[in-house]
Amino acid sequence: MKHIDEHFGLKLLTKEEQQTLNHAMDIDDELRAKNITDFDGYSTHNDATYGGYDPVAIAVAHITSQRAGVYWTSYAHTATQLPLSAVGVGAEKFGNFEDNTQVAKTLATLMNVKIGS
Repeated sequence: MKHIDEHFGLKLLTKEEQQTLNHAMDIDDELRAKNITDFDGYSTHNDATYGGYDPVAIAVAHITSQRAGVYWTSYAHTATQLPLSAVGVGAEKFGNFEDNTQVAKTLATLMNVKIGS
């Protein structure tokens, strides 16, 4: 877990988070024992949990997302348009179908943060 702490800043893991990471590392070890290190397109019985991606990376992503209160419906980007909504300060700036780059620009403006060059 030292690597997870140093590289991802995940400290003070709950028991459930530790179990999630340990399970992912066990799967990773099993795949590496079979000399499988490229997970792109690799299908296993764990696809429902890891989507064909590196199990440890996905476990870390799930934990950080849960801590941030962000939840995902897919492991991959899609071309499907989705409506955007928001709650709180500046929520009226959202609510339409927006290009994802415009979302970042709107957030930066609301936060008074300069992005880009």
